[in-house]
Amino acid sequence: PKEFSLVTILCRNDEDKQSDNTDNIKNNLSILIGKKLRGFGTGFYNCFGGKLEKDLGEQNQPAIGAVRELEEETCISVPLSTMEESFVGTISFTFDDWEENRAMKVHLFCVFVSLSADVTNSTTTHNTNVNT
Repeated sequence: PKEFSLVTILCRNDEDKQSDNTDNIKNNLSILIGKKLRGFGTGFYNCFGGKLEKDLGEQNQPAIGAVRELEEETCISVPLSTMEESFVGTISFTFDDWEENRAMKVHLFCVFVSLSADVTNSTTTHNTNVNT
């Protein structure tokens, strides 16, 4: 199967750090998603990731591909060690009606980030693959 990474970004505004109340933290989490502009899932909203590049060693260490894809698609840089610690599992898919990418293995990651007011009020940068 072709291998992919998928990174879920959960965000909490820095202003929410003042409360350690579990219910308050859960209620103030946001998920960052982007609209796919091309390729598999075009037009749908999803988390970030993509095909793992065999020649870059990403199939042996999927976190490397997850870091690369996340930065390419969102301009969010995450240290490799953080991405490795954020690994949550793999999912295998088989599509009987698809010629291309009939079988997929997806390596899942979940990264928590805090956003400052400056970031949350800024204009987003778009690339040619995903609108954030």
